[in-house]
Amino acid sequence: MSNDCEKLIQFDTTIIQNDITSRYSLFSYINRDNYDEMKKNYSASIPEYFTGDYDEFKQKRSVFTSLFVSSGLSEQSQSYYHHALSHESSQNYAACLAKVGSKPISLWVDSFGEETINISFRSGLLGAAKLNYTVTGAEAVLDASGKKQEFGELVGAGSETVMFKYDKTKKFSIVVNAKTENQGKDSMSLEVPVVRNLVIKSEFRDIDITLWCAAGADGNTAGRPTWADGEFVAPAGFVLLPDTICELSREMSWPGIAHFQVSKTPNAAAPITRVLMHPYDFEGTNGDTQGKVTLRYRITAERKYLVDASATAAAAG
Repeated sequence: MSNDCEKLIQFDTTIIQNDITSRYSLFSYINRDNYDEMKKNYSASIPEYFTGDYDEFKQKRSVFTSLFVSSGLSEQSQSYYHHALSHESSQNYAACLAKVGSKPISLWVDSFGEETINISFRSGLLGAAKLNYTVTGAEAVLDASGKKQEFGELVGAGSETVMFKYDKTKKFSIVVNAKTENQGKDSMSLEVPVVRNLVIKSEFRDIDITLWCAAGADGNTAGRPTWADGEFVAPAGFVLLPDTICELSREMSWPGIAHFQVSKTPNAAAPITRVLMHPYDFEGTNGDTQGKVTLRYRITAERKYLVDASATAAAAG
C-alpha cells in the first residue's frame, strides 16, 4: 500500500450516528476551521457539546476523550472507521491501491448489511491480462439459485463485489490468494474488527460531612463566634454534583442558634471535585451563653465509565 493512497481516505460525517464510538470519530474530525459548520449540523442532536465557541467545545471534547481512552476501548474507533468511510472515498482508495507498484489485486469493504458484508475485488493488471484468485477465511452467501458463489477470474482492470456472511460481534477476516496468467503470485488480506456498542454508565456514591457554628457571649448574641467548615471531597475518578447537596440533620446545643447561613463553594466550574461548606451570618439566642448548631450534609458523587453493551448481549445470548 502507498501512503499516497491513504491520503484519499475521508470520513463521511453525514452517516455518523449518535452513539459513543461515532462521537469519538466525529469529535476527532472537528477543528477550528470547520467548527462553525459542524455546530450548525450537530447542535440539535448533540446540544451539550455545541453550545459555545470552539474553545469551549475543545474543553468538553478533552473530557469526553479522556473518558473514552481511559475505558481501554479507544481502539474501537478503528471499527467505526470502516463504517464511516464514504463510498466515494473507498472507491478512490481501492482504485489507487490497484495501480500501486506490481500488486495485481486489491480488496475493500464496499458496504454492510445486518448479517452480510460486501467485499469488492479489483484487478490492477493492464490490457486483457487475466487474474485468478481464491478466497479463504470467510464464507460467501449463497446466490439466488442456492449455489455458493465461486471465485475465479478477473480480466484486466476488472472488478466484482461478493457478499459474505457477517456477524458484527465477531472479527471478520478474509485472505485472497491470486495468480496471474504468467504464474505471478500475489496475496492480500483484510480484517474488520468487532463492532462494539459502547454506552456510558454511571456509578453514584453518597458523601456525608459535618460542620458547626456557635455564638453568644459577653452580653452579645453574636459574641465570640466560632465555627468549623466542612468540605466534600470526591473519591478518585468521581466528580461531585452540587445540585444534590442536602441537609440531613441539625442538632442544637442549648440555648441554640437564632439564625445562620451556609455557603457552598466548588473548587472549579467543571469538573467539580471539592465543595467547601462554610457557615456564616450566625447568631446565638442568648447573649451570655454560647449556642451551637451541628449540621450534617450529604452530596452525591458520580463516576462515568464505558461498557461494551454488545459484549454483554452476546454473553447473554
